[in-house]
Amino acid sequence: MSTKRIRNLAFTIHRYLGLALGLLITLIGITGSLLVFEQEIDSWLVNQQIETITPQAEIVSSDRTFKTVQAAYPDWKIDSFSWNGNEKQPLKVNAIAPNSQDEVGVYLHGIHTIFVNPYTGKILSDRAERFSYYRFLLNLHYRLFIPGDTGMYATGIAGLLLFVMAITGIILWPGWRNFQAGFKIKWNAHIKRRNFDLHKVTGIIAATFLGIIAITGFLICFYNWSVPITHAVTFSPQPNNEEETLVVNVNPQSDSSRAKLDILLQQAIKALPDLQVGEIYVPASSTDPVEVYSKSYAQTIYLDPYTAKVLKIQGSSQEKSLGDRLVNSWIPLHFGTFGGLSTRILYVFVGLSPTILFTTALIMYRLRRRPEFNFKGDP
Repeated sequence: MSTKRIRNLAFTIHRYLGLALGLLITLIGITGSLLVFEQEIDSWLVNQQIETITPQAEIVSSDRTFKTVQAAYPDWKIDSFSWNGNEKQPLKVNAIAPNSQDEVGVYLHGIHTIFVNPYTGKILSDRAERFSYYRFLLNLHYRLFIPGDTGMYATGIAGLLLFVMAITGIILWPGWRNFQAGFKIKWNAHIKRRNFDLHKVTGIIAATFLGIIAITGFLICFYNWSVPITHAVTFSPQPNNEEETLVVNVNPQSDSSRAKLDILLQQAIKALPDLQVGEIYVPASSTDPVEVYSKSYAQTIYLDPYTAKVLKIQGSSQEKSLGDRLVNSWIPLHFGTFGGLSTRILYVFVGLSPTILFTTALIMYRLRRRPEFNFKGDP
């Protein structure tokens, strides 16, 4: 196939996919940008509603936290609690409100977060998770508020088509003929040329990252299929349930013997001195391990909730197959956490780029159909 025919085919695919999916991809992109700093935004919103937390020398034990919350909410099912390691942030206790299950035991909308002072154990507030900043945006971004897996699959297919648009956009970029012109915007030119330049420059700058976000979004949405396929094509062993392997190493003791959070933190950091704590997850079950996640969620340390002994460190490249490493890279690549603050800021702008691209594409399409805007020299 000649170069001209390839470009014509790429142009047709790029144009009609963009016009058909532009609004949907714009919505997904904007919500994705708002989710990049969701932890910081959600923490700020919570802090506006609770009293100021003053850091103290010691953090309360997990046993005391569970007992305090259970006494205040006797009919609720306490599931676990988490903490992001920020000394001025509350513990978040996850609980299920009564009468929130259907006839087959599926949780409906009863998941709540109870906020607790990590130093005094005082209950500060509670919130239904479906009304949280994170859950609202995630359901819109990930499922489009469509129940079941239908919305998730629709979003995944949109991600795959966005990946195709990113590839065809790169093929169509004028910079392949004149590299310098490919990054130039003629602000004083005719509106048609100015609009085209804005589209091409925004597109080529964002295309690579949009492609990465799109394909990882597709893989995440079709996780049940993409994981075994990834392991198969990389000739990697299929993953087993590591959590089930771990629980046999936890010997249940009395609830009062649960270790304090600060001791668990010290042991986790001792095991990984460079660890930047992202979240600590403490289950209510007496047989489940405590999980300490790194900020990028690339590493997880499992500890005995009673002895604080490190049971396993998950995420080191030495212990994982190529398939495991590829699967574990999807979340950091999709959310921009792989490079710290700089890549997260970059991903905010990348998420907003479909808004610019769709707007300029609509203007190009409308101007192209108006004879008064067609003249020699136009792109």
